[in-house]
Amino acid sequence: MEIKILSKEKGMAEILITLPGEDVKKAVDEAYDRHKDDEGFSLPREGIDRDPVGVPLMQEAMQALFTGVYGDVMRRLNLPVASEPRVSVRRAGEEMGAEFYLTFALRPEVKLGQYKGLRVKMPEIEPTEEEYQVAIDQVESDGQKLSDEQKRELREAVAQRKRQLADQAIEDQVLKIILEEARVDIPPAMVESEANICVRQFAQELSAGNMTLQQFCEQNGKTEETVHREMMPLAERRIRLRLVLSAIAEAEGFRAEDSELQSALEQMAAQFGMMAEELREKGGQELEAQLRAEIVSEKAYALLRESTILEAEED
Repeated sequence: MEIKILSKEKGMAEILITLPGEDVKKAVDEAYDRHKDDEGFSLPREGIDRDPVGVPLMQEAMQALFTGVYGDVMRRLNLPVASEPRVSVRRAGEEMGAEFYLTFALRPEVKLGQYKGLRVKMPEIEPTEEEYQVAIDQVESDGQKLSDEQKRELREAVAQRKRQLADQAIEDQVLKIILEEARVDIPPAMVESEANICVRQFAQELSAGNMTLQQFCEQNGKTEETVHREMMPLAERRIRLRLVLSAIAEAEGFRAEDSELQSALEQMAAQFGMMAEELREKGGQELEAQLRAEIVSEKAYALLRESTILEAEED
């Protein structure tokens, strides 16, 4: 396998991967073996890479071939990849071999502004008696009469919710400041890639409610392209926040300890009903890198909150 970096400029990289004919032949053999016993399959194996009828099988073979080498390519390049690759096959044949042309965004440089000792307005934390009474009236509006113990529990729930809202308000202020202070040019391809992820996550949420993305679009007069476009602002904010927190973590020398990684793996594995080592093996280095990044980002955010100065609202 030969890997060439064709260019690295304006936040984008262009890569050319060249594979020999024997790799193509092996991939085609495996694809052919998967389908040779299918009903109605009658393609001869010889010369299938040159037969127009064999195009779907060749596409499947090239997809499998690329997937098999991609991880090794990324490890050897050791580039700060920041988006899903766009891949095109420039040539493919059992004699000529295969060429894959890749383009992807590179992680941009972040110039941090002030991020310690930020001054934010402290929101109200304790509910007013009026808010307590509104909550009680809402419950009792259907004729139910609350006991003193039930009222006490309801007051605790209202207070807890108010504290959660206050924490969220503080977080929103802190993140707004650091994002405004930081300077970073995000490649469009990076936003596009993140928007794809947002759409997939939205589709998964819909699926949990027994609805497909297509059904959602039909009911709301939208297309999948419209949904993707609407996800772009969210995608850009997610990227910007991730980059800024990562830069803060790097500036502070934060790192994810092996014990912290193991704890994160165990928590994630429990959600999927798996053992941590099983999840580690299945997720590979990509999952480990993702979890380590999340751990140091959490440390960066913890630093922001600890150093934040809360100022009382002016009357």
